Amino acid sequence: MKMYQKALRMGALITLITLSSPLGASFGALAMDTPGFQQSSSLAAPFLALEDRDRYTEARENMDADVYMLYRVADRLVRANDIDVPIWNIGIVSDYKVYAYTGEIYTIFFGNAFLDLLDGDVSAIAFTMAHEMAHHETNYFARIDEFERQLRQELFESLGGGAITRETIERNPEYISRFEQFYTAIQMEADQKALEYMARANIDPVGALVTLQAIEKSYGTCAQYTERIAAIRTALAENSFATLNLLGQSRLAVTSPLAFEFLEIENGYLLQVRQHYVDYGANVDALFGP
Repeated sequence: MKMYQKALRMGALITLITLSSPLGASFGALAMDTPGFQQSSSLAAPFLALEDRDRYTEARENMDADVYMLYRVADRLVRANDIDVPIWNIGIVSDYKVYAYTGEIYTIFFGNAFLDLLDGDVSAIAFTMAHEMAHHETNYFARIDEFERQLRQELFESLGGGAITRETIERNPEYISRFEQFYTAIQMEADQKALEYMARANIDPVGALVTLQAIEKSYGTCAQYTERIAAIRTALAENSFATLNLLGQSRLAVTSPLAFEFLEIENGYLLQVRQHYVDYGANVDALFGP
């Protein structure tokens, strides 16, 4: 239970992926065969100005392939969805563990084993990133904290209060059951937002099913994933996403690729992407003088 709760606190998607065959799709050749999803043919590849192509070329020449893929996915999701965040920190952790999770302050971490096992499937990686971005939009950590606080207080009172410890409350079957139900609900909420993010970015939302079905296949049948997969199938069947797709493509056509910094850190790499490059030195010089 403690390990499970730790994963929840990190916002983990809890991903262990096994794929029977390579699914590596390039950005120019995504398979748009999901029921209910129509790729925009006229706006699928918005015109890139010379400076835009130069930025992508610079990124490709200075990044490892995995990092470049994450940059292109983040760039597309942020611009198509007009996500107004000063900076995204996207880390690749070189401990060869399989996970992807949300950190605080607009941070997303990928274990390098996770990327290896997805084998370049852009739509699956895009779903994972979009899901974690959605957690930031919906105040994941604050909502978890508030739910836990209220639930602990409620059970403390119902169990008689007094000397009952927090650990005792969190081992209570009712606490575990209600917390897991709440957790599943906010994961499903993030899944739905991720589908919208992907539709605006013109990325096939089949990546959601690829990811979650692979998790379920690896871990065995689990109520949480069964519910999430069913909800995603329903959303794909009931929505064409056409309006969202056109809106996202129009945004891509008039915005420039994200500025980036690629840093090597102690246990891997950190990719920082932002809508506008900020020269902190120039800013302070302008205010205080050189």
